[in-house]
Amino acid sequence: ASTLGLVATRSGFVWLAAAHVAVALLCLAVQIIDLRAAGHAPNLHAWDRADALAMLRPSLFCGLASLNFLALYEIPLLILQWTLGPVAVVTFATTRTLFSAARQLLTPIQLALQQELPRTLGNATATQLLRLYQFSELVALAGGGALITGVALASPWLLHVWLGDRVEPSNLLLALMGAATLATILKDNQFALPLATNRHEHATLAVSAGYLAMAGIGGWLAEIWREPGLLAAWLLTELVLLAWLRRRNYAANGWGKPPYAWLALALPLTLGAGLFSALSALTNTAPLLRLACATASALAVATVVIASSGHQGWPPVRRFCAVFSGCRSEG
Repeated sequence: ASTLGLVATRSGFVWLAAAHVAVALLCLAVQIIDLRAAGHAPNLHAWDRADALAMLRPSLFCGLASLNFLALYEIPLLILQWTLGPVAVVTFATTRTLFSAARQLLTPIQLALQQELPRTLGNATATQLLRLYQFSELVALAGGGALITGVALASPWLLHVWLGDRVEPSNLLLALMGAATLATILKDNQFALPLATNRHEHATLAVSAGYLAMAGIGGWLAEIWREPGLLAAWLLTELVLLAWLRRRNYAANGWGKPPYAWLALALPLTLGAGLFSALSALTNTAPLLRLACATASALAVATVVIASSGHQGWPPVRRFCAVFSGCRSEG
């Protein structure tokens, strides 16, 4: 009700935020009064510090998820507002929303695989857990690369249908947004293993520290290179976290040295360069031809990722082939 009232009076965002804080404090006060009336008032004089910290510590890691969301999604918009103004905020946020929608198409498959991680950890061998983990990597690489490619190449037409010609991001912005989004997909896939196996303390702290550092570096680069500078900081942060999480996952589970580390790191960078070249070449292209090129390019990226991994003997790729083409799979 407070939000609707402030919106109706065209109040600023500061007043909206203040209203949310005031409502939360009011609800807390009402709850305390109700507890006292029922004879169950909280007594802070009888609490045990050690027990309280033991109970609160797991919740603090959940709180870091909110901090990560703030650093990854909200602080970049504040930086752009302070340095470049509202037009840059709208362009950046709209473009990111478009790529986030594409990312959500892959989420059900990834969640289905991630649900199997704790069950496999408890009921299977380390080798079987490794196979499932590597297959999830393949899904993130091939599926994420294909979706990001298709959306990026079709984005001028999609934005035209969605918003008319009110938002027109540059080709460089689209390419960097695609690369950063793919790097985020790959990083989240690596982060899923420690989360699923309840060994996420150090990983959560590392991700939070990385995103806070990204906010600082991104603010500095945004003043120099505008939106591409901020995206460059985001991409670099995701790649560093991706490499660290992947190495940590292999070491924590006794799997040895991570194989084909270059593929996970090179694909976002290669994809970004390829998207920029393709978007430049498709400028002023007819919508139907653009959509055809986007579809063909997405299929090509998925095929190249699967084929290149398979030629190098990646076990999950051989099983992928066994399921869908009937070729024999090696264990």
